[in-house]
Amino acid sequence: MSSHGEDFVVRTRNLGQSQCFISGLGLGCNNFGWRIDEEKTREVVDAALAGGITFFDTADVYGDSGKSEEFLGRALGKRRSDVVIATKFGHDSMPMGYDPTLGAYGGRTYIRFAVEQSL
Repeated sequence: MSSHGEDFVVRTRNLGQSQCFISGLGLGCNNFGWRIDEEKTREVVDAALAGGITFFDTADVYGDSGKSEEFLGRALGKRRSDVVIATKFGHDSMPMGYDPTLGAYGGRTYIRFAVEQSL
């Protein structure tokens, strides 16, 4: 319910040409692990899901040492397959540490590494 007492419906949209549907509104998760602890993260995620939000935006540098992705993953739990998560990588303050053997931040080996370290 909105503050005006009206029902608010979050519409879904097709993601590009895929068969993947996401909510028209997404939840930015940059405060998870910084300003918001794990318990509050769970409350925010539960409220977002109850409100119809199925798209979450995070990054491996959000929160302290990637806590945003960790908190989000635990808050979603078994509901993970019901949502779409966008993440980003390549910022040079990577919590997982940069390994020069992985190549440039935009290189194939590094991208694979970053994705595997993510949710």
